Amino acid sequence: AKEINGESEPLELLERVLGLAIELEDVEGLWVWFHDKDAEELQLRASQGLDDDSQDLLAQVPSDSALLNQLLIGNEVVAEWEYVWEESAFALRKAGWSDLAVWPLCSNGKTVGALGAGLRGGRNFTSGTKMILRTIAVDLSGLIGRARVEADLRNSRYNLKQLFQAFADYVFIVQNNGQILY
Repeated sequence: AKEINGESEPLELLERVLGLAIELEDVEGLWVWFHDKDAEELQLRASQGLDDDSQDLLAQVPSDSALLNQLLIGNEVVAEWEYVWEESAFALRKAGWSDLAVWPLCSNGKTVGALGAGLRGGRNFTSGTKMILRTIAVDLSGLIGRARVEADLRNSRYNLKQLFQAFADYVFIVQNNGQILY
């Protein structure tokens, strides 16, 4: 988190975090899905280490997926992922992915997306790598929350500025306790 402080563009931050995390020894692919409330599905927004076929396979997680349901209730999926994403498991295995793990990204108590990671060649994630990726998911959740607060603050400032510009010709009489008399 210290390395990305000061940057303000959310997708740039996300790409930077994924770029740093892909350097982990036991990680060959990373991606982030965000929850599309209109379509009620997860959609791929950023990735590192994925070829085009894998990006196509991971492009979305449909609303009727058990994987999405697990993530929406805040559960990580780090074992037996084939059972919660049966519709894509065969294609992902055929593409060479041997282990996948997914952690929810939460903001204000709601799942807004997910961090996924993959390994190829029959290897599985170590418990240490899972712990690091879980920590990254928690940190990303914090960054998402902070980005949302900053966006809300910018909108509030803009709305307040618009309000005062609309009332530029009015005079307000305000008492010491903050009550507006006129």
